[in-house]
Amino acid sequence: QILVMEDMLGLSPNVPKFVKKFGAIASAIDRAIASYADEVRARTFPAPEHTYALKSPEMEASVRPVRATKKPKTTST
Repeated sequence: QILVMEDMLGLSPNVPKFVKKFGAIASAIDRAIASYADEVRARTFPAPEHTYALKSPEMEASVRPVRATKKPKTTST
């Protein structure tokens, strides 16, 4: 017998007869994702406590390889 985690946690709309639902977390997942999206749109996440600040030399060292791969812009005359 195979039990699928999504069925056991209540994430599947149609649960086979042989599956016992041990939870119903779909609504909790929906709320968490909606909260995340709301905070990103409102620009309240990520807050400073959720980010790493780079000092200027570290930032420059991390950006330098990316800049080196970019093609220079050409101007048309």
